[in-house]
Amino acid sequence: MPESRWTTQEEIEAMRLVIAREKERVASPASRFGRSLVKWLGRAAFLALVLVLVFTFITIQITKSKGETPSLFGIYLFMVESGSMDPTIPRGTVIMARKPDDPTALGKDDIVTFRTLGGAVATHRIVEVLTLENGGIAYRTKGDNPDSSPDLEILDPDRILAKFVAKIPLS
Repeated sequence: MPESRWTTQEEIEAMRLVIAREKERVASPASRFGRSLVKWLGRAAFLALVLVLVFTFITIQITKSKGETPSLFGIYLFMVESGSMDPTIPRGTVIMARKPDDPTALGKDDIVTFRTLGGAVATHRIVEVLTLENGGIAYRTKGDNPDSSPDLEILDPDRILAKFVAKIPLS
């Protein structure tokens, strides 16, 4: 039979003293002040978060109404709507991109989001950097899908919206 241990009367009294001291400590004005300070700080942080989200939503709506691409802290979000970048960036993936400091300094293998001559927004990889007769730079782009062929139109640096940073798969 396993050996059992019984609590003595002295141990019970010691536990009662510890519980009584803890109740006194919790009921002290300093601990009440600390708890109310933590509650107040939590509410203030929540309110600040709500205000930031509302401000962000309003800013995005105003930017979209002007026909511009909305950004948050310099980061643009684009959704890949075609399979031209499969398997690197599958259809339905949201990508994060940042406006390049110098669009003429991009190189081969950079993934860029740009506006086509027809006005559509596309994300493709730079496969060739071209030097123009006037000394300017242009790019040839292509989707990563093996079935894709290089884009017919040459990409001017002024049509580049952003350079790929990361992908957020949603599907």
